[in-house]
Amino acid sequence: STGGPARPNPGHFAFAELEALGKIKAIITQNVDGLHQSAGSKNVYEIHGSVRTASCTKCKKHFQKEEVWAQIEEKGIPPYCSVCGGSIKTDVIMFGEPLPEKIMSEAILHAQNCDLVIMVGSSLQVSPANLIPAIAKSSGAKVFFLNKEETDKDEIADLVIRGKVGEVLPLILDEFKKQTSS
Repeated sequence: STGGPARPNPGHFAFAELEALGKIKAIITQNVDGLHQSAGSKNVYEIHGSVRTASCTKCKKHFQKEEVWAQIEEKGIPPYCSVCGGSIKTDVIMFGEPLPEKIMSEAILHAQNCDLVIMVGSSLQVSPANLIPAIAKSSGAKVFFLNKEETDKDEIADLVIRGKVGEVLPLILDEFKKQTSS
């Protein structure tokens, strides 16, 4: 570990490029780090929330991470809402909290209407996110898993590749660009 802030890897940038090329319509992620957006992806569904934003527990006003950190540096912990005085909590979904309904329903809608789901870097142990590939498959989509480890859902995939996302996905993108340029 470098001890510094997390940065997008080549896999994040490959997804962003595929989105820019119109080949990816949405990224559905359990990650809360915002690395897909940092790499340039636009249509990202963070089903477990985000560390980049926070909300008041009373009035639900949204704050950017920088606003909250500035308040903590000035006034200490815990940060309070400038509108109603309620506590401000990160928008990361904690165990026992409900997932954001709108984001989950949009993610499921994308899964039901896609041609292909690319599942990367997940053990597929956490529900309901682990249902996305099966939802897509039952709606007629192809399912591709790119993962270092096998999962107990590998049998639904049309293609499984073992490897690191940051190494393999850029190679797939390069091959795709070669095929479409000729």
